[in-house]
Amino acid sequence: MFKIELNNKMKDAHTYLMQCDENELFQTWWSMGQVTVNKDTKFYAKDSVVRVDASDGDWLSKSPLHNNFIYVAHNYVVDNVSRFPIDWSIMQIDDITGQYTAIEGIMVPFFVVLPAKWRANFMPDKNFIPFNNHQITIDNGCINIDDDELETILTAIGFPFVTFADNELAKNEIIKYCIKPAMQRYFTFRPIIEEQSGIQVSRGAEFMVPYPIDAYACVPYYTVPGSGAGFGGNSGSPFAFYNEQMMMGGMHAGGIGGGRFGRGVRYRGKQVPGFVGLEWRNTVVDALAANQGFLNFFRREKCSRKKIDGKLYAYGFSTIGGNLNFKWLKASRNWDDIKFEDLETIARPMARVEVLNNFAMIRSLVKQDIAGQLDPTVLQNRADKLEEQVQGIIKSIGITGQLAIMRGGGN
Repeated sequence: MFKIELNNKMKDAHTYLMQCDENELFQTWWSMGQVTVNKDTKFYAKDSVVRVDASDGDWLSKSPLHNNFIYVAHNYVVDNVSRFPIDWSIMQIDDITGQYTAIEGIMVPFFVVLPAKWRANFMPDKNFIPFNNHQITIDNGCINIDDDELETILTAIGFPFVTFADNELAKNEIIKYCIKPAMQRYFTFRPIIEEQSGIQVSRGAEFMVPYPIDAYACVPYYTVPGSGAGFGGNSGSPFAFYNEQMMMGGMHAGGIGGGRFGRGVRYRGKQVPGFVGLEWRNTVVDALAANQGFLNFFRREKCSRKKIDGKLYAYGFSTIGGNLNFKWLKASRNWDDIKFEDLETIARPMARVEVLNNFAMIRSLVKQDIAGQLDPTVLQNRADKLEEQVQGIIKSIGITGQLAIMRGGGN
């Protein structure tokens, strides 16, 4: 079912057409090919507007829907097995919503009755364009998934024996209300991690970095202090080495190196080049540990998520400054971004849980004592078993290792 953007609000074609006046409905039907359907029609195309002929060919009939305009909400293909020709002479308007067609009190939701009947004095406007100035899109929640993968997931409710035309939800509705939540849940535990580095921040300065597209969280961290030139400075500053020396040499009594730029190499107990003094190595390591301890003790960092004009920002500060780096945690709207090894173990089961839960809920709304009615408890029990399986896997997943900071080289 396509959607129409009208006054910045998305409306499905059904809702939009029900709000049109009679003349616009006439013009829409005319501009879409003046399609007329009768008892011999074998195919009804989804999203089309048609005129009903309930007569025996002489255009004379007292049927309630004769000469009425109908919107086809779903494809209806006659196969003489589960889909039979529509005898429009006995079709009526349903008593529940007053919008859909019905036969003997049973709703037929394939066809929506529009508030307009044919008039002989109708004058077509050949310049009329249906849904003019409205953007028509398929509303599937902006999710990309190929048909083969979708139908593989839907084997849980009988595909390929059952088709989209046999289900209560259309294809795009299944994607929007079942596949999309499952993907969001998957990327909560298996985020796509994108790294960003080289943003220089001075000590005590605030930073505000925009979130990349589809990012929902971040892990900021600092590396070797930079120039202190402020946010947005050059990480390759000539003062970077100086700052490092000051940090290492400014703790107490000149620090490890002593004076402003350090005192060079120092030999413990002897001022003779070449004398190393192995015990000095332990002293150096101890001093490095002490300096790092002081640095960690007095360090204060803060990062929060801020939304400004609908856009997310990472906002915060650090008392040490340096090169600011991010690990961005991102979701995706493309099913192909799911890891192959997670398809059958996590992703498909999550999607099937959503599908089974939704269809079980829909079918539970129908009385169970009707002959031929599907038992929703079968779907719900299957969903519960899959959810138990998925929960066991999720509990064993930790994203801490994925967020670990890699230092140094190597593969």
